[in-house]
Amino acid sequence: MRPRHCSPIMLTAVLAGVMLLLAGRPAAAQQNAEQLADFIERTAEIVDWAAEQVKETENQQAHRVLQEAQSLHLRSRDQAERGHVLAAFALSRRARDAAQHAVRLARDARGAENRVQLRLEHFLDYRDQILDRAREAGDERALRFVREAEEQALRARDHDRQGNYDLADHFIGAAEDLLARAARLLFEGGGPERLEREIERTRRAIDGIADRLAEGTPDGAATDLLESARAALERAEEFGRRGQPLRALQSVRLARRLAGQAAEAGDGNLDADTVQVQIDRWDGRYEQISGRVEASGAAAAVDALARARHHRQQAATLLAAGNLEPSLRQIKAAFDLLNEALELTR
Repeated sequence: MRPRHCSPIMLTAVLAGVMLLLAGRPAAAQQNAEQLADFIERTAEIVDWAAEQVKETENQQAHRVLQEAQSLHLRSRDQAERGHVLAAFALSRRARDAAQHAVRLARDARGAENRVQLRLEHFLDYRDQILDRAREAGDERALRFVREAEEQALRARDHDRQGNYDLADHFIGAAEDLLARAARLLFEGGGPERLEREIERTRRAIDGIADRLAEGTPDGAATDLLESARAALERAEEFGRRGQPLRALQSVRLARRLAGQAAEAGDGNLDADTVQVQIDRWDGRYEQISGRVEASGAAAAVDALARARHHRQQAATLLAAGNLEPSLRQIKAAFDLLNEALELTR
């Protein structure tokens, strides 16, 4: 058989097709390389963003997952430099997934962390109240329960710092239970009369504010706050009847705070009851934090506390003289200094 020969036209077409194919491969490779570089650059931004989110928490799992994301990102860059496009893309995607998982863990941990810290703050507030009353009564059993509660709270704080929020929750719960036992002992030893006096004083303040609000134009927000204050006071009485003095005291304090907010919301007509509620609120706040401030040993905090007491006394003197607005200004200054004193202990 004779060999077949291509015509010049066919040969030209074949050569042109081969040249186009050879030229297309480098172009496609270049395009893939650019896409990969953009993808990895975006992954770097996601990993950096995740690092900013995770550094705000001490949750160890979030930090471990973040480290995994950072390692995957570095490996993807290494594979890209070696020209292994598919492997680099796969590693970069895994790095993104890990970074986003680390952020979710960090956010969950911050929620748990905030919850534990809030419970610890509440514990310290009521620990101070129960401790003062146990010392006044000289009740050694109550004092022992308070000390045991403090030990559990310290363990809760240690676990909180380590990011073990479930354990922290467990220990702060144990601290609260011990504090409630101390409060119950004090309640049984003469506390009911004191609790009843505090409830009655709060009721009179609420009634006084209600009378003042009734004289002016009705204010919806003030009325709602006052109703909430009454409801809180009813809960305090119920807790008292059940023999739960700690919860009763918490509800009394809430009722006073709500009553004060109601007075502020309807402060078009300032009167003595409004100012007295603010002074009572200050007294309650002072009782909560004074021991903590003095125990801190921070000179600036102790000085701010002393100045707060001075303004509170000025407020009481002015109120007794019927100078309501100056009295209100003094008690507001006392609140500011009290908050400043607390901040200086942190």
